[in-house]
Amino acid sequence: MKGRLAALLGVGLAALAAALLVGPRLRAVDGAPVQLEPQDLLLSELPRPIRAVAHLEEEPPARAAAPAPPSAPAAVAAPRAADPGCPGEPAAARLDDLLRERRVEAALELVGESLRCGSAAAPRALDRVTSFLVTEIGAGRWVPVEAAEGALEKLPVSHPRVRPALVRVLGELAHAELGAADFDRAEQHARAARALDETDANVIAVLGELELHRGDDAAALETCQRGLRLHPDSRRLAGCVAKVEREQRTLAASDRLTSPHFVLSFEGSVDAEGARPTLETLEQAYREVGDLFHHFPAERLPVILYPGQSYSRGELHPAWSAGVYDGKIRVVSGGATGQTLLFRGLMFHEYAHALFQRVTRGVRAPAWLNEGLAEVAKQRADPSAPVPCSAGHGLPLGRLTPAFGQLGRAEASRAYPEARHAVERLIARGGEDSVRTLLTETGERGDFERAFQAVYGESPASFAASFDAEGRSAR
Repeated sequence: MKGRLAALLGVGLAALAAALLVGPRLRAVDGAPVQLEPQDLLLSELPRPIRAVAHLEEEPPARAAAPAPPSAPAAVAAPRAADPGCPGEPAAARLDDLLRERRVEAALELVGESLRCGSAAAPRALDRVTSFLVTEIGAGRWVPVEAAEGALEKLPVSHPRVRPALVRVLGELAHAELGAADFDRAEQHARAARALDETDANVIAVLGELELHRGDDAAALETCQRGLRLHPDSRRLAGCVAKVEREQRTLAASDRLTSPHFVLSFEGSVDAEGARPTLETLEQAYREVGDLFHHFPAERLPVILYPGQSYSRGELHPAWSAGVYDGKIRVVSGGATGQTLLFRGLMFHEYAHALFQRVTRGVRAPAWLNEGLAEVAKQRADPSAPVPCSAGHGLPLGRLTPAFGQLGRAEASRAYPEARHAVERLIARGGEDSVRTLLTETGERGDFERAFQAVYGESPASFAASFDAEGRSAR
């Protein structure tokens, strides 16, 4: 065997030398003269076994087979619908199983195979997956959708149904990320959707609000108004225009002051006397509350003060600011003069909401966790007077799951200290690191309940039941 291989190699080397010496020459191919270059000639002169190896090295692995003679029955192609390798109607049950298990990537891969092989069932399967993804995103469970981006990118955009589906999913994803203050990802997905369709209403609205977040009010208004001309019935675009115009009116007479990590604006005229202390307090919050969350944003965050709205101990948390962070920190400041510690605590509290939204990536979590952490952050501004639950826990913890804006003043006065006590119980069990891990896991998993179970070894409902029992025993 070795002697035969050596002989073949010897012939091959001789052919190489001859080819290089002779140069280009003609050869008949299918009855017509074709000029062969030395490298082509080399392969044509090599013995068959070596030539076969050379072709395996050079040519693509998937090579179409030569057509069979017309008389050969094997050459007749089977109808595509009968191809057993093409997922068709029988794959519908499999697709439902994957979506039920939230195996988004596998579901997208199955749909992609159906589309590429021309299955008649593929368009229905694509619609099914698209509706599922939009529903998941709307419910705050978009992290698995983000994790399946690779499978989304592999869908064949040449298919007429794929491009609109991708625009819809990417647009909804960008809108959800915008609401979660995840501005970088929102812009990434909105631009990807715009590359597929420049006229989509949802995508235009997201890009307009991103321009508003960056402080370019004029560009934001132009973007949203242009979109509204294309889609006069779009609620999102109408809302975008109204929001930009409202911001412009609010800040029309206001200059903007900056510090290393914040941009401060006022509703109405500038409160020059209070501006510098406010920025100093914000910078302290950046360090101290940032240490609580282990999160330090690199960009400057916008802050709006409302001097015209009354500031008093009973109005520290108006309904529009209860746990809400829309990309701007909004704080009432009328009457704050002379209440330095209270105002300082409020700034720490509201900055904590901004960090909570960023670390959890906007995934839905109970208000008691959000407000409780904000109250823990507030204590770092004024640690002298924590508010006790004098009569135990007056409200079931489950009652504190929705935003506190829906609570009356009497209930709110009990809800804030109770939420803080709930967070303190979590800190007592696992330290501040456990709460930080809970927030990070919530953002990464896209599911607060699963994250809570993973960190504390019990469900949130079980924790709430034991916390409520503790409150009843303290009465």
